[in-house]
Amino acid sequence: MDINSNLNLILFLIFFISTCSTILLVPLIRFIGKKYKLIDYDDKRKLQKPPLVRVGGIAIFIGYSLGLSVIPFSGNLSNVSFNGISSLGSTLLVTSALIFLLGLIDDLVQLSPVFRLVFQFIVASISWSQGIGISQIDFSFIKDQSFIVELPPLVSFIVTIFWITALVNAFNWIDGLDGLASGLVIIASISFFLFEYSNNVISISCILISLLGTSIAFMFYNYNPAKILMGDGGSYFYGYNLSIIGFLSSAGSHSHLKLY
Repeated sequence: MDINSNLNLILFLIFFISTCSTILLVPLIRFIGKKYKLIDYDDKRKLQKPPLVRVGGIAIFIGYSLGLSVIPFSGNLSNVSFNGISSLGSTLLVTSALIFLLGLIDDLVQLSPVFRLVFQFIVASISWSQGIGISQIDFSFIKDQSFIVELPPLVSFIVTIFWITALVNAFNWIDGLDGLASGLVIIASISFFLFEYSNNVISISCILISLLGTSIAFMFYNYNPAKILMGDGGSYFYGYNLSIIGFLSSAGSHSHLKLY
């Protein structure tokens, strides 16, 4: 079996496991949430509905992690392994876990808005310090020749932090509408995956296919009328991943993100 066939098998397994595990976990998380009264609070921005369990993000994160757990057991596909994953891909895995934990803790104990925002700034700063961010803007579309503006470090930092925190909180706000957040993740994941896969950016392709699997699975329970909410844990996790992947995808096919 050649490497591309192996890769396609790995991607299929990641998608299959992340989808199936999320589908199976949501009812369990819903049962636990009801038992311990982890119910969503009334909020004017949300549709009128019966009280719903608000910790569906746990199923999303576990399903995502289980999907990626295929990678260490990928056998002779040595370029798809956590040892060979790009440094930016590794940063994404770690920081997305941190942002999920922030949202989950908020779902459980209701953190103050200031603490949440400061923590988001810290995580976004970690990403920027590892080279994930907006460092230049390409204005070539308005001229016939290449016209790329390099941003000073301070401007790059501010723009990057603003983008990440804005998208994280935007996803949190739209979680109140049944199926909207999940649907946006499905569309974005498919779009980014097609781009990354066609450019052989393997590490990010694996992450995206796992995100796609969890979002499709969660949609079954979150579509109108919703049976569960992803909560801050899920919405922060999705928003953060898509904000970072947007930076990584903009690096282009000739970036150092390629693993081979």
